[in-house]
Amino acid sequence: MTSLDSLLVPRMLGYDSLALYAAALVPIQAFNILGRAGKYVWVPEFGRSERVRFKLLGSALFFVTLGLVLVVFVGAKPILHILYGGKYDHGVTLLRVLAFVGAGRLFYGLSSSLIVGRLKKAALYYHLRINITAMIVYIITLYFMLKEFGVMGAALALLIVTTLRMSLS
Repeated sequence: MTSLDSLLVPRMLGYDSLALYAAALVPIQAFNILGRAGKYVWVPEFGRSERVRFKLLGSALFFVTLGLVLVVFVGAKPILHILYGGKYDHGVTLLRVLAFVGAGRLFYGLSSSLIVGRLKKAALYYHLRINITAMIVYIITLYFMLKEFGVMGAALALLIVTTLRMSLS
């Protein structure tokens, strides 16, 4: 979904805003790496195991995610300053919002792994409909949020859609 940002942000706000947004997305890749790694483990595990340890995994994921969010939230300014030598220090709030997006993606990854790895075809079709609907909602939300809130609108639109996907899964 963040690829859509790179299409709309420069067109509506300019390349400086896209650079700020991209700079804030870099530290958030830690969430994406963990989420991707989790899916490679969770999907096969849920598919072959009769005993799903979803609550235990959810609890462990909560504490790991909480720790990551706290690190990013508290250390947002130093993180951006170290990575970019002070050029994007004004992206602290953006980075903090994106930390919550990363957290939502981790939880969405766990629930979608259960759907893909364990449940029947009907659930897979439901999951596909969730993702298609989320993309449509994201395009519309992104457009209006960019107009209203600038580059912060891109992060807020992503947070809204990630929350929607996580809730529906």
